[in-house]
Amino acid sequence: TLNSSTGSSTHLLRSFYQCWCDVDASRLYKEDVSIPEYVVEVSICQSVVPSSNSGKLELQLIYQNEEGLCFFRRNSSVQCYSHQEVVEYTVQQVREHYDKEVERLRNKMVAYQLLLDKSEDSSLEHH
Repeated sequence: TLNSSTGSSTHLLRSFYQCWCDVDASRLYKEDVSIPEYVVEVSICQSVVPSSNSGKLELQLIYQNEEGLCFFRRNSSVQCYSHQEVVEYTVQQVREHYDKEVERLRNKMVAYQLLLDKSEDSSLEHH
């Protein structure tokens, strides 16, 4: 449905104030207008577990409630973390991921440099 006054279909979420659809429903109810009933289907999907072998950085899913509290899924439950703990955990994840990648690239550069040095040495010997 659309907001009768603005034509918008955007709903007000995570607020103590009434959404336009609540206001419209109340108005229709007071005017004794039949309000259509809806069935809402909510799908709860399993969160993607970060994979270290995909090559991409996939951070742990973080849930935040209306009060701004942050939660992580842990062992079939959710655990509350402070914003500072979330920042520290995220920094740790980024470091762990990219430290491995930086080390891999450094090793690759060393290998290329050795090949380049050998190539230069062999070309000098031929002259």
